[in-house]
Amino acid sequence: MIFQIFVSRIAEKFKAMPAFQAGLFMATIGYVLLGTARISSGWVFLGILFFALGEMTASPRIQEYITWIAPKEKAGLYMGSNFLAIGLGGALSGVTYTSLYGYFNAINRPDYIWYTMAAHTLLAMLVFWIFTRVMGEFKELDE
Repeated sequence: MIFQIFVSRIAEKFKAMPAFQAGLFMATIGYVLLGTARISSGWVFLGILFFALGEMTASPRIQEYITWIAPKEKAGLYMGSNFLAIGLGGALSGVTYTSLYGYFNAINRPDYIWYTMAAHTLLAMLVFWIFTRVMGEFKELDE
């Protein structure tokens, strides 16, 4: 919890979407490092550290971004929609990643699940990058 304060203070100096992207990239590095833990268990700590720092950077900034683009009277609705997506992702990832893990474990490569999660995070970064290029940078609404 103490790190969250320091990470948030650093991340707030940057625009929301680039900070969010940086957090996703740090989480991706964490996934890759966790995948390499099969080779050497020493990478586990670094993988968890990078993932945690990425999460601490990304999560508050995307929530802030959503409240910026929402009309003031609908900020709660927009935030609720964000948490609905998080809930659906959590529910569906259990099904998806459990099946994938079973497959990777059957071929004696359970570490591939971490690389799959890294690839999905990179795909999310690409989608957000395309979104900001097509829709442009959003400014805080004054409604």
